[in-house]
Amino acid sequence: NESGGYMQKKGHVRRNWQERWFVLKPDVMEYYVSEDLKEKKGELQLDGSCVVEVKDQQGHSRKFKKLGSPT
Repeated sequence: NESGGYMQKKGHVRRNWQERWFVLKPDVMEYYVSEDLKEKKGELQLDGSCVVEVKDQQGHSRKFKKLGSPT
């Protein structure tokens, strides 16, 4: 089961915000330049982590937070 949508991601080098298409899979969150999935920019491994969907006041999904596993 996969979910996808545009979100803002802060860059590692330039530190600016870029819109990316994210695909949430059971063990990884991949991100692409656009929803055509032609140019993959990276991924976040979710093994041992918890991803929490954050909703705004109207109940719309707006962002995700990756929480590390407890030690």
